Amino acid sequence: MLMEWTQQHACSSVNADCQLIIQYMCEDTAGTGIRDGQTTNTIKANLAAGEQDDYTRGRHEAQTFYQECATRERNKGLFTADQVLRGNSARFTRQNPRGNRYGLECPEERDYYPYWHPTPWVDVAVLVSNTSMCSYYQTESQNIQNKGSCSIPKYNNGFDCTKANGEWTETGARNLPPPECRKADFGRDNAHSGTYGGEFPRYEWDVPKNVSNSDNCVVRIRYNISTGEYDGFDVANVNSKYNGKQTVDGQTVGRLPVDNDYFLTNNPDVPFGSGGLKLALAMNTAQYGRTFQDRSHTFSIRERDGVTPLEDDRIVNLNVRGKRGNIVQVYPAVEYDFIPDVLTVNDNDYVHIQWTGSNTNNNNNDGQGTRGTDRSNMVMMDTRGENLPVYLANVTMFPTNATDVELQIKDIATLHQNDDELNDAAPYYDHGVVQLAPGTHNYMCTRNNNFSNRSQKGTLVVSRIPEPTQSIPLALIAGALVGTALIGSTLAVATPIVASKTGIVSKIAVGLGLLKAKIAARVALAAAH
Repeated sequence: MLMEWTQQHACSSVNADCQLIIQYMCEDTAGTGIRDGQTTNTIKANLAAGEQDDYTRGRHEAQTFYQECATRERNKGLFTADQVLRGNSARFTRQNPRGNRYGLECPEERDYYPYWHPTPWVDVAVLVSNTSMCSYYQTESQNIQNKGSCSIPKYNNGFDCTKANGEWTETGARNLPPPECRKADFGRDNAHSGTYGGEFPRYEWDVPKNVSNSDNCVVRIRYNISTGEYDGFDVANVNSKYNGKQTVDGQTVGRLPVDNDYFLTNNPDVPFGSGGLKLALAMNTAQYGRTFQDRSHTFSIRERDGVTPLEDDRIVNLNVRGKRGNIVQVYPAVEYDFIPDVLTVNDNDYVHIQWTGSNTNNNNNDGQGTRGTDRSNMVMMDTRGENLPVYLANVTMFPTNATDVELQIKDIATLHQNDDELNDAAPYYDHGVVQLAPGTHNYMCTRNNNFSNRSQKGTLVVSRIPEPTQSIPLALIAGALVGTALIGSTLAVATPIVASKTGIVSKIAVGLGLLKAKIAARVALAAAH
């Protein structure tokens, strides 16, 4: 599954230090109740006795997760600069000094990684500008490391917990591989798609096999940035000892000196020249270690059916990204597009073609079809430079076009003859897992293709994997003849087993047929000699 995102600030450049943490959560780690919302109203943190949950409000973490966070003492060894935190629980951080609540997340857990208490989020990858920290991130991940908690939620460490007659329990290691840690993609400041080549930052997620069937999973990407004015990893010199404010030369500043001329504080006056000349720097200490976050809607992770594809076969997802609207209306997201927009696979790979539309695009954004709706389809075309589909009978993307009709016009049984913009189609479409014919196939969406502001197109490059051949020496002619008979009998026995594996039986039959033809040719050649 290819994942992409936008990030406003620099990454893997000299301008900023960054870490991107990719995590997922399913019902089995979250507790109960993961769901999408139908309103932007925030879910309640506490339900009164007998009060019914409001299912129109979305939820990721469990309510107990936030309640324990709101009770637990914050980590007072952290550097908070000159920010004044208005409370002592884990709700209050340098970035969230007033303890504002966002859903049921724990602000301290959101802002710091790796977190020191159990979390329902499972680590996938850590993409960093400073790879020397990779071993730390991996060994401290809850994938392999136990995390502690107290039976008295107030206490955040084992010493205070046992002192108060509580029980400190080290639990939570998931016995999973450590998260992948590698260099993050380069990104320019204030350029959301500023990686090399103009693409968005991206990560290809190999969905783990250990995840049980779940219809309720979510992904989040946390993006942390820091500038180079101080070394956030220098815990000996950047810690709670330097929190707060002090007066220097009649000016209230942060206690941590950036250099000999100014201190880490909001908008400091910096000596700039002789005669007492000073200039103010536009600094905000709350943003000197800043966490941004994106979360997905819910999605399902399903086990393979054990028939097709087989356990080790590769499946690549081909989806739709973006939404209805022109580039200004959807910014910083994108207008409709396919993802990956250029997908390269082999003919023995499988492609899962699916996408999710919407009936609730309520911003009156530009687009075709019924207002407020998102719909897509996938129609083959000769070249991406044109905007005309190939006639249905000439489609070559699939080995046969028997299933291609549904993909082209989507839910054909429910469509009316005059519904050329797919308004009657369901928002979600699942074409299933298919193998594609070798070649380069260009395709488009006929609905979302205004020349002025949209071009929902894609390319599939399918490479042919050569069929295996067998070289048989001329001296073994008798053996070759016997082998031919054995191949025939093997095929006859294997056919009932393989026939249920859609798209595989024809390839095997063709491959064996070629093999027998080559053996027969060798026999004929030997007889001629």
